[in-house]
Amino acid sequence: MTDNDRVEDPLWAGGSADAADQEAHRRRQRVLNLLRGRWHWLGLLALLLGAALATAGFFSQQTLYASSGKIQIKQVLPEAERGAANAGFTSNEFLRTEMSLITSPKVLDLVLKDEDWRNAAGDEADNAGVITSGVVVENERGTNLVTVSFIHPDPEVALAGLRAVMSAHKNAFSDKYESIDDATLKQLHDRETDKTTLLLNLRTQRDQLTGTWGTDDLDPLYNAKFNERQKIESALNDVRLAIIALGGGGDAAAAVAAMTDEELANVDQPMARLLEQRNAIQLEIDTYRNKGMGDNHFQVRDARSRLETIDNQIALRGNQLRKGLISPQNRANIGSMTANATLEELTKKEQELATQLETAQKNLFDIGRTNNAIKDINQRIRDADNELRSVQAQIENLSMGEIGDHIEVISSGSVGRPYNFKTRIKRALMGGMGGIAAALGLIMLWGAYDRRFRHITDAELDLPRVLGSLPTLPEKFENNEQGVLVAHAVHHIRTLLQIGREDSANVFSITSPAAGAGKTSLAMALGLSFASAGSRTLLIDGDVVGGGLTRRMNVHVHPRLGHILLKQGKVDDHAIDEALKAQNVSGKKLGDALVGLGYISREDRDSALAEQKESNIGLLEVCQGQDFASCIAPTGTSNLHVLPIGDALPQQAGVLSPAAIKRLVTSARAAYDVVLIDSGPILGSIEASMAAAEADGCILIISRGDKKALVDKCIDHFRRIRAHLIGVVFNHALVEDIERSSYGSVTASQSRHPNQQRIIDSLDADTSARFGPLATAVASYGPRASASKGNGKAG
Repeated sequence: MTDNDRVEDPLWAGGSADAADQEAHRRRQRVLNLLRGRWHWLGLLALLLGAALATAGFFSQQTLYASSGKIQIKQVLPEAERGAANAGFTSNEFLRTEMSLITSPKVLDLVLKDEDWRNAAGDEADNAGVITSGVVVENERGTNLVTVSFIHPDPEVALAGLRAVMSAHKNAFSDKYESIDDATLKQLHDRETDKTTLLLNLRTQRDQLTGTWGTDDLDPLYNAKFNERQKIESALNDVRLAIIALGGGGDAAAAVAAMTDEELANVDQPMARLLEQRNAIQLEIDTYRNKGMGDNHFQVRDARSRLETIDNQIALRGNQLRKGLISPQNRANIGSMTANATLEELTKKEQELATQLETAQKNLFDIGRTNNAIKDINQRIRDADNELRSVQAQIENLSMGEIGDHIEVISSGSVGRPYNFKTRIKRALMGGMGGIAAALGLIMLWGAYDRRFRHITDAELDLPRVLGSLPTLPEKFENNEQGVLVAHAVHHIRTLLQIGREDSANVFSITSPAAGAGKTSLAMALGLSFASAGSRTLLIDGDVVGGGLTRRMNVHVHPRLGHILLKQGKVDDHAIDEALKAQNVSGKKLGDALVGLGYISREDRDSALAEQKESNIGLLEVCQGQDFASCIAPTGTSNLHVLPIGDALPQQAGVLSPAAIKRLVTSARAAYDVVLIDSGPILGSIEASMAAAEADGCILIISRGDKKALVDKCIDHFRRIRAHLIGVVFNHALVEDIERSSYGSVTASQSRHPNQQRIIDSLDADTSARFGPLATAVASYGPRASASKGNGKAG
């Protein structure tokens, strides 16, 4: 099989799903595989860490108590307080200023001297930090009420601190406005004079601007001048189109249809603006290219996209103009002008209208500028008037003596209530969520560090092709349903190997990353499955070191008597030929025929027969040139034969060669429909590599718990020896792995037909023990395989 044939193998054919969706699914599955089988550990660890961090979060903040009171701050003259000449103040500004005074150094100094505070605070009485960190000042939105709170771990200390702060603030600032004197009043009168002078100057400026027009509302005049300019521009365009029409034979539409975009821009302002935009974008693209930016740079791509949009708009506008943008009324006007005026007259008219348009444009600009100036002065007059009214109100209040006590205590507070319980709950929740996240991260890290195949999904994600999975089997099946499921799993794998290959011989090498993976059991089970499906099947024991297939199938092939005598030098080929002729006539055995012809003695015959009984031949002898058919043993199962290992010793694996294995595979392919080679582990067996290189396809069986690095080495080894890995079988799978497979539903199917749950071919205890549970299941359940009840031998 060539490499091209292997690429086109239907077993490797992919689906038509989108590659991006497949990759996204693979990433999600990888994440789930990190947690699969570890959910119980995740739950336990999340419970422990979540509870620990939630507890730590709750107790990470000490329980605090807050005592709260309310005061009302009456608005007076902040300008007088600040001695500022700047105009205007708002209630919010005043409240913010007053609230800041509650935590001022003056208040703090008074609190430290308060007797009630010192008695309640004890050792903390002189600690200014306790006071500054404990005071919280808040304004009730939309009112002049201020809530003052004092926060402390001791509710009695919180109450004492609150009352000390409120008392100190009232004593320090309730009478601060009583010191306003005549200097403050003079300052306000000076501001009143300044604002009055400003208003007089602004009104004079406005009168000067409106004197020419007789009104300060120029919007109607501006709109009239704008419409006048539009009419002149429309008439000018009509004249220009009429001139174009005269040059085009009197048909304005035809003349317009022949105009370029630039010519259309002379009579159409929207077209002119579009051309200006196109030129600007083109200049931008040229600048980018001068900087060395290529066509794929994102700025160049964006500019080209905008240029394409503008080009489309220009083309659309041009088509509209050329296809009859001229209205019926304009057509009539142009027709009248072309009929009653010469080109010279129209040209003169165009110059007159152009002059008029320029004058109208200038007038429109002057009126618009004057109108904006008047609006700006009107706004400044309104602002100055408002400021004057505010200053006059302050003067009136001050003159009437409306100052008084601006701080009133509404509530002096009560014993502190828990303040930070909600915060502690939030911290506990955050700690619990952090613990769960940490548990998830640790479990996923454990999964990422555990580089083993634990589930069939691990194999499906990391390996090229998974043919199927096999469960861990007991020595004896607990029920028929279990045996049916296992047999169905093997038949499923065999079917995948057969698809697309029915008309050609197939040689499959079965190997594993290490010993004990179950390759011999799989080889026997597949051999029985192929045989039961009518394929002439040969099992080859290619594991010189282990020899497990020969031992478990209990097959022996003894050398022929003639070969032994030839090897001992007792006879030659001529004697063998004469004895065979005599044997055909007399029907005697070969040894008796040789004795009767006098070539050997009875003692020689008995010695050779004894050696024949004690000797076994198989793989090594075929590779050394002995007749292939003479080394094959029947198994007692229809269509199934075995090439045993014979008497080959482990150290004799070194005498095998790729050429010998190739001759063996060629002979087997010619005689059988399916050839299964049970070789040693691919990484540690000489014969396994040679068999894999010569086989039509290799089956790698891995077990749950195998390290991924080891399996990766196997796959890399297949590539190096140019062997075709046709698929992977996952052994010792969990029950849920079997249930999620494509043949997992067979159990449910069997449960719907309980009368059919029966053993078809029951094996005796000795054969079942040698076959193992996997091969026993295939031999005992499913299609009739006529499994042997005894040993398979050939002499």
